[in-house]
Amino acid sequence: MPVEILNHTADIRIRVTERDKKLLYLKLGNAMLSLIFHGNHNKCEYFFQREFEVKNAVSFLNDVLYVVDTENKVLKIKYLRFCGSKVLVGFCGEEFQYGKHSYHYLIKAVTYHNFVETENLAEVTFDI
Repeated sequence: MPVEILNHTADIRIRVTERDKKLLYLKLGNAMLSLIFHGNHNKCEYFFQREFEVKNAVSFLNDVLYVVDTENKVLKIKYLRFCGSKVLVGFCGEEFQYGKHSYHYLIKAVTYHNFVETENLAEVTFDI
């Protein structure tokens, strides 16, 4: 199912629908990464994992955004696994290089403004 970009006056808002929570979060994370690194096709030169406490889609995406801000890599989420209240996320990517890569949107945060989440749908707003 596609990611929908919804109308918003100043920020970016998306709706993602999937058949279960795992696929929903995988698609949400990669949709945000695609907005940040639009058109940058990365090689999986680096692979690493991070574990996050998961409260909801907003907290998850803000944790992924923190990884983007601290790793200096063009990233994709390859997999994720829920373990109780935590999620283990497998990232792959390559070093960000000016001239080869560029940022499309500089996302500052994922907000709770009009936030919606069910088992198979999420609507989130990115502060840019």
